[in-house]
Amino acid sequence: TTLMTNKGIRTNIMKRIGHVPGVEVGDIFFFRMELCLVGLHAPSMAGIDYMSVKLTLDEEPLAVSIVSSGGYDDEGDDGDVLIYSGQGGVQRRDGQMFDQKLERGNLAMEKSLHRANEVRVVRGLKDVAGSTGKIYVYDGVYKIQESWTEKNKSGCSVFKYKLSRVAGQPAAFTLWKSIQQWKGGVTSRSGVILP
Repeated sequence: TTLMTNKGIRTNIMKRIGHVPGVEVGDIFFFRMELCLVGLHAPSMAGIDYMSVKLTLDEEPLAVSIVSSGGYDDEGDDGDVLIYSGQGGVQRRDGQMFDQKLERGNLAMEKSLHRANEVRVVRGLKDVAGSTGKIYVYDGVYKIQESWTEKNKSGCSVFKYKLSRVAGQPAAFTLWKSIQQWKGGVTSRSGVILP
């Protein structure tokens, strides 16, 4: 990302809460780096992007966007609600698991819950073409409704966040899910989808 910034090929470099100019709900991306290039989600790996905001005497982090791509146990196939798992807790070199900590992105999500700011949500979907790649769909802005901790399969504490999609936005993730079901030959489907 530093190289792209220095070369001047990134846009919307200043982090912001809410929609990003030039990006529409339902836009699709084929690589995580594209999200960074357009300013939708800056980190190329981390699932939570956040910024520091001076709201009182102290600065505090607020979440600006998340990418839900199945790396953790995220849930939310109904389209309007997403249960998102926090970040951290895995030491990748030796495979040891640790409790997640209330820091960085997790702390930003917690602060965003209390501040009720909107968070952009990008959903990662398996590429229907059958490749191992993913398609990333910008699903618009959500608000965090609640947070809690629970034990994962390894017995470690994981932060969970329930996000609800802000009403009045065009269909994005739900439309992609409908198309996937239609292509998969599911006979019962709501609405009409034309080839």
